Amino acid sequence: MNAKVAVTITATGNTREQLSGSGGGFVFNPLLPGPYTVTVEAPSFSRMLSNVTVVAGDRARVDAQLPYCRADRDRLRRGGGHRRFERPGG
Repeated sequence: MNAKVAVTITATGNTREQLSGSGGGFVFNPLLPGPYTVTVEAPSFSRMLSNVTVVAGDRARVDAQLPYCRADRDRLRRGGGHRRFERPGG
């Protein structure tokens, strides 16, 4: 899917970013324990925010579902066709 994924630690505001894989997966290693905000965004989709707490020695999982943004959703309802994601260079 190649969505932009950002992880922001609440205490400091420091942010790390990456693109998700073609299947939508993403992993940030290592992360310090504490509360984080995960932001996922992609063209034509609404941005998703999720709060997660990372515990020392454990993993935290965020499952992101991105609905179409309002403009594209309205266009689809009017019969304007389907907008597809394509990988860069593919």
